[in-house]
Amino acid sequence: MTYPPAGQRVTRNGITLTARMWAYLEASYTAAGIDPDAFLVVTQGSFRGDDAAEASGSTHDKGGAADLRTWNLPPSTQADLCEVLVVELRRRGGAAWFRDEDHGGMEPHVHVILGPVGSEADLSSGAQSQVHDYEAGRNGLSNKGSDYHPRPTQTPFAYPPLVELEGAYLVDAGRIVDVSGSQANELLEPLNASKGVAPMPYFQGSKPGFDAIVAAFGPIVDS
Repeated sequence: MTYPPAGQRVTRNGITLTARMWAYLEASYTAAGIDPDAFLVVTQGSFRGDDAAEASGSTHDKGGAADLRTWNLPPSTQADLCEVLVVELRRRGGAAWFRDEDHGGMEPHVHVILGPVGSEADLSSGAQSQVHDYEAGRNGLSNKGSDYHPRPTQTPFAYPPLVELEGAYLVDAGRIVDVSGSQANELLEPLNASKGVAPMPYFQGSKPGFDAIVAAFGPIVDS
């Protein structure tokens, strides 16, 4: 699979986000156990300028901002799924909150800025303010109230996304990067062969060490 440049603007159904932001949302939905193909609907994207919703202020004027539909999630588990989704968005570097009448006087939706330890640099002043609120443990609203969701450890979202597969990471172009160090040949060779590509170099080491390399140099790592 070929990924467009991370900062490239991609428009789907009239909604514009960066390629990185679309991938980030899809990865977060998947981690939350929500099928992004069935349920990921962005109701307000980025780069809206004067077309942004009045209640949003300047938040959506530039990059890194999205509002996500929630009423389409299964009613019986909707509240739980919204909470899990917020946590997974946060885990990947976003400042995310569930908004409704009790939290901002709004229609129910999830609001997210990819900023605290994320990768979207082109944030509006309103989005930057919400990032600072998140970092300070606040709710991102004008009342500067306390945060009301769990706060997981955050890790920068890797783009192109890394897919965990049996103790390894499958990355773009079928390359396998081994981080477990166990049975590397048995794991890597069949997977590469199934992709129809030649055996690739792999990085053998600890998961924290691998994360540090990805953060510094990107997801394709040669030995």
